[in-house]
Amino acid sequence: SDEVITIGGIITDSLAAYVLAFKDFPGKNLLIFLALATLMIPSYVTLVPQYIIISKLKWLNTYQAQIVPFLASGMGITLFRSHFLSVSKELVESAKIDGASDFRIYSTIVMPIAKPIIATMTILKAMWSWNMYMWPLIVCKKVEMMPLQVSIGFFQGQNVTQWGLLCAGMTIAMLPLLIVFLCCQKFFVGGIQAGAVKG
Repeated sequence: SDEVITIGGIITDSLAAYVLAFKDFPGKNLLIFLALATLMIPSYVTLVPQYIIISKLKWLNTYQAQIVPFLASGMGITLFRSHFLSVSKELVESAKIDGASDFRIYSTIVMPIAKPIIATMTILKAMWSWNMYMWPLIVCKKVEMMPLQVSIGFFQGQNVTQWGLLCAGMTIAMLPLLIVFLCCQKFFVGGIQAGAVKG
């Protein structure tokens, strides 16, 4: 589920940002404001409404409940949009004149330029999804479907703690994020700066 959230989230955020950066439609400014507003709302405030929605959709104890609510993020949309606004509009317009579709412009022109933002969001989304604890614990009761971070807690009981298994589990849980960061670190700072250049 972590890989789906990371990859799916980057695709969702970048597509939404492309529309907000290059298209004009009624309510565009409101959507931009709402994307920014989500950054100001603490995650625990939305736990109950999210749980009610998931329950009505009958998604409890499913992977959808652990993935779908986190596919889009206000921060990702804002970073991608800010970076897309720095792309030369003449480049986009010339591609449209040549007959390129929006999806072709998105996939062959805009996204290749956005590598720093992609690397930044890969690290951030991997961290968010990999370190999720409270939400999977709320929506999932099946042990086999719980993420590693929740499962590690089972090694610590009220009277007995299995320190060997607990330490081994924490080491294994740390390795994937370390690998992702080492692969993307050279783009990370550049991505944060690039996303803050223009709004």
